[in-house]
Amino acid sequence: MMRGMMSGVSGLKVHQLKMDVIGNNISNVNTVAFKSSRVTFKEVFSQQLSGATGPDMDRGSGGINPTQIGMGANLATIDMNYTQGTPQRTDNDLDISISGDGLFIVRESSNSPYTFTRAGMFSVDKAGNLISGTGGVVQGWMELIDDPNNPGEKTFNTESPLVNINLYADNTAGNKRIVQPKATDSVVLAGNLNINSEDGVSVVVPTTVVDSFGNSIGAQITYTKVDEDNWEYTITSEAWDAANNPTGTLTFSLVNDLATGKAKGKIIEDDQSKKAFPLKFNGNAGSVANEETTVTFDFNMLTMYSADSSPKIYSTNGYSSGSLEDFSVGADGVITGIYSNGIQQPLAMIALATFENYQGLQKVGDSSYVETANSGTFSKSRPGEGGGNLEPGTLEMSNVDLANEFTEMITTQRGYQANSKIITTSDEMLEQLVNLKR
Repeated sequence: MMRGMMSGVSGLKVHQLKMDVIGNNISNVNTVAFKSSRVTFKEVFSQQLSGATGPDMDRGSGGINPTQIGMGANLATIDMNYTQGTPQRTDNDLDISISGDGLFIVRESSNSPYTFTRAGMFSVDKAGNLISGTGGVVQGWMELIDDPNNPGEKTFNTESPLVNINLYADNTAGNKRIVQPKATDSVVLAGNLNINSEDGVSVVVPTTVVDSFGNSIGAQITYTKVDEDNWEYTITSEAWDAANNPTGTLTFSLVNDLATGKAKGKIIEDDQSKKAFPLKFNGNAGSVANEETTVTFDFNMLTMYSADSSPKIYSTNGYSSGSLEDFSVGADGVITGIYSNGIQQPLAMIALATFENYQGLQKVGDSSYVETANSGTFSKSRPGEGGGNLEPGTLEMSNVDLANEFTEMITTQRGYQANSKIITTSDEMLEQLVNLKR
């Protein structure tokens, strides 16, 4: 009877423990990125009353199984359910969920260990640090290098150590709240010049050139028809002397030229159709005196057909300085700054941590985890390559299944009730035993 009573006590303990876990799951049903847990039980060591014997072929007797009495139940595991929660739309660019594997890497201070979380409620503090909901700084990369796969493009050096992400400044770019001006060095022209125009007819197109100080300087491109297949161009501005005006002649093909591959009406490319001109400013029209720059004017997209003249500026690459106004986050983890002058430039890349065994992570509160001997050491990865993609403007919700939790609650309650009956029944039997003496 005492064994039965003690078994009932052990059953009460483990069912109470299971109810604690269920209660914690339900209380976190709306906690961002919360991962639910489950409890499993195991049988306690059984007391052996008699051992097993094998069959005796000589005597013709059969074998006897062992006789054992169990000693109750005990806790086997409390497992974390690491399935992904449903993303909920928030439309806040710095709310980020992860679609797939991985966790964000956070550091409370330069001397503290890394912690990991899938709760991506991020914000920017007054110093420009990208911080988590608990104040830890999100880790990633800020060093830009030449992209080996895309000549002329930049990419983040993901082989470098992780650093605190700061969107306002870093050791390489300096102050990222201001984008420095870029002098115009390329202007591409497009559109049509009417083949039926009379000789001497001119068409004027306004354009803008930006100097290295960010001053926007007005200029005009004048196209003048010379003869049936030639147009002259002259680029003028009050910001430079007339002797410095870029000029040239554009020759258009009047036949399909198989040798050059040019169709009728297209420019025959030569050193006049794409040419670099050095410009020296005189201080007028908003320019800085004696400031020099070189601009390449590319006319090769112009055509000469029987249609109204409509030359235009196809593209120009100079811009004035601008201040940081907003951020956007890509699925690849790149945070892009959006500036008042329309320029966008990458500021940082968010890193993700991946593990061999996510269920081996240890919860430390605040929806955060630390690595353990059984989770393994984290591997840093860029989103989309090793880790999952990011989904800006969403937060991962809790993966608690209320229907399952309520079902577990009912069975746990019944189990607790049944074990309490073991104790009360054993007590009644002991009472009856004591009463035998009376």
